Amino acid sequence: MEEIWKDVIGYEGLYQVSNIGRVKSLERRSYPNNGKSYFIKNRILKEIINKVGYSVVCLRKDGSGKFLLVHRLVVESFISPINELEVDHINTIRKDNRVSNLRLVTHLENCHNSITRKSVLKANNNKSKPVAQIEKLTGKLINKFISVREASRQTGIHQYCITNTCRGNQLYSGGYRWKYI
Repeated sequence: MEEIWKDVIGYEGLYQVSNIGRVKSLERRSYPNNGKSYFIKNRILKEIINKVGYSVVCLRKDGSGKFLLVHRLVVESFISPINELEVDHINTIRKDNRVSNLRLVTHLENCHNSITRKSVLKANNNKSKPVAQIEKLTGKLINKFISVREASRQTGIHQYCITNTCRGNQLYSGGYRWKYI
């Protein structure tokens, strides 16, 4: 597969992302606030794996840096703007950021992805944690459950969605906030 490079949206002329999921800085002169300029060479950026297993890179612009998810950079540059959709790794390997392995899906489609659901259940390894169901607007505690599975059974909201919310990967599931307690 030939590696194709495109500018990172919002960082044009500073960084590029490839169709195989690598990110590089472009050659340029930088002028930080201390008045001393320095030269930045073309180089592939080192990826860091975040706490939930996704690859992130730090991109700097106007004196500040941001950690951004590599799979989102690939999709925005090669497929289309993400907007309200989510990025799904087709083979469920979170470090595999090839454009051919990524697709845009709705939140519901992502929750019903059977491979993803199995990986969440397998990762849980029967280590149940109690969860709290919280009113989205007021923050009022609605109910407590002995496990995500029990919460799913009683509310009809998928386990994967509740777990994702508890882990901080999304804000709400089924119109509620969820927290491990």
